[in-house]
Amino acid sequence: MRDWPATAVRGVTEGFYGTPWTHGQRLSQLDFMGRTKQNRYLYAAGEDLYRQARWREPYPADRRAEFRELAERARSNHVTLGWAVAPGQAMCFASDDDLRALTRKLDAMWALGFRAFQLQFQDVSYSEWHCGADADRFGSGPGAAARAQAHVANAVARHLARRHPGAATLSLMPTEFYEDGSTAYRRALAQELDPGTEVAWTGVGVVPRTITGGELAQARQVFGHPLVTMDNYPVNDYAPGRIFLGPYQGREPAVASGSAALLANAMEQPEASRVPLFTAADFAWNPSDYRPWESWRAAIADLAAGDTRREEALNALAGNTASSVLGGEESAYLRPLIDAFWRTGRKSGCVPPSPFCASCRIGSPGPGSAPRPAPGPSSWPATARRAPMPWTCCAPGVPGTRPPPGRRTCGWTRAGNCWMPRG
Repeated sequence: MRDWPATAVRGVTEGFYGTPWTHGQRLSQLDFMGRTKQNRYLYAAGEDLYRQARWREPYPADRRAEFRELAERARSNHVTLGWAVAPGQAMCFASDDDLRALTRKLDAMWALGFRAFQLQFQDVSYSEWHCGADADRFGSGPGAAARAQAHVANAVARHLARRHPGAATLSLMPTEFYEDGSTAYRRALAQELDPGTEVAWTGVGVVPRTITGGELAQARQVFGHPLVTMDNYPVNDYAPGRIFLGPYQGREPAVASGSAALLANAMEQPEASRVPLFTAADFAWNPSDYRPWESWRAAIADLAAGDTRREEALNALAGNTASSVLGGEESAYLRPLIDAFWRTGRKSGCVPPSPFCASCRIGSPGPGSAPRPAPGPSSWPATARRAPMPWTCCAPGVPGTRPPPGRRTCGWTRAGNCWMPRG
């Protein structure tokens, strides 16, 4: 039997803005990636100045030691470690000195164990140069910006081929990374960029609900280069206070088979990210047979590692935080409870018990047992506004609500005009 991935390069980008992952969290993430057959980790931390405004400067000694250990862990998990640099806001594109400074920094990162590199120009202005020589050499406007970026990328690609022939293919994140169609910038980049360099995009939109094979084919034709799909899911830096634990979905199989690489941008929360990242890896390996919610359940089981109580908790957490731009489905386990309420509980004003078994015990007030305020003058009977009753916490027949081992199997029944516990 042959088992071969649809996407040759599959993995994760640490590219969010916010508190970067710790060294220990990165090491653990690499172990997770090895276990789920992912093979590319792109370090592009949004708050790391040593890859942005201070890109010329070497990392401090403690960071260099961490990167060496990270590279060793990546190798042991068959993961290629990548480093992204965004020099465009502090660079003279026409300067040979700046080009030499950039290649020296890449050489230093190679020595630490990085084997893939990406140049990022997504935040570069079309109308502002950092030296007069750029305007003299490249001109002005979007096409000029593309020519300047291609000039730098071509020099870097030649340097890597000469000095580090084992390096992965260079990729470039363009200024127009999410727009649709042909533009002056994209035409100039397609014409000037060396054909072997890959171009990164996020789909049509920064966080697109869907990505189709047709959109990818059009972008590949416009850019004239192989595409790295850098999907901004499950990243959550644009939605403070939310986590996105739903499955990877809304991407046609051709997105996996037609991309040179498929990288999912993770959340600030590394462990929580693993639920959707597991499903993205599943999609990238076999998109034709990918079933989002089956993969989602497998992700929860994998992360629970055989611990039933942990699986219950993960199922509840992920089920209640599953909605995102990619899909609105959330808290699906509540549907039969709500249906039961409207069928039998509406007249009494009582709410069926909560399904969170892991946090409840028979005979103790659990979630869902607090008295309910009256939404109207007489729509709720007095019994629904009494002190909390000892609801049971398990709804029979509802997925994800079985009690943990060692506790009594519980259900609930109607008693009078309220729901009462039944052991």
